[in-house]
Order: sequence, then C-alpha cells, then structure tokens
Amino acid sequence: MVWGVESNEMRARELTEAGYRVLEEDATDGEFWRRVRAAATVDLVLLAMPQHESNMLALEKLNASGFSGRVVAVVRHEEEEAELRRLEVDTLFNLYDGAGILLAKRGIEAIGLPHADDE
Repeated sequence: MVWGVESNEMRARELTEAGYRVLEEDATDGEFWRRVRAAATVDLVLLAMPQHESNMLALEKLNASGFSGRVVAVVRHEEEEAELRRLEVDTLFNLYDGAGILLAKRGIEAIGLPHADDE
C-alpha cells in the first residue's frame, strides 16, 4: 500500500478527494517518523520535497527513528547527492537527468515533427 505525506492541509484534502491515500503531516518531524515506525511496516520511503534541506532533515529524522527500509530521494545538484549519500540514502534520482532530452522531444512534438521514438 502506498501513502503520501503532505504538510499543506488544502493540498492534502485535494489529493485525498482525488483518490490518493494522503496523510496531512510534516515529514521533517521526528515524532511523525516514530509514529510511522511504531504503527506499521514501511519498506520504502521516497523523499521528494522541493527543498533539499527538507529532504535532508526528514532523512535525519527517519534514520533517528530506527527505520531499516530503503530510502529513495530526489535531488537537483551533485552536491545534494553527496550529502544524501553520506546519510546512506539507497537510491537517488536527479531531476535534471534527461530533462534536456525530454524538453527537446516535447518541443519537436509541439511543432509536429517526428522524432526517433516515432520511427
């Protein structure tokens, strides 16, 4: 089962109404992670907050809670990757990996030209 965590009350409500399982919580709150750890078996945590510092803080709190599952995190810059690796994140995804290629494909589609995937 997959659950999302959203700190914005309105956004959490919108996502819930759209059919997603969402907890209105603060992922940077250590108490939240202690409750999660005590209440359920969690195999994977995906950290994808817009601010790197928030992802770092959440990971620190998660590690302090005794979490033993896998952690995947989103980054934008190489230095962010190094910081998260030091905190033993399992898998990283750089938002800019492949962004240029995707942007070019969308631009080509926008003007109606075929691209390599169409052949």
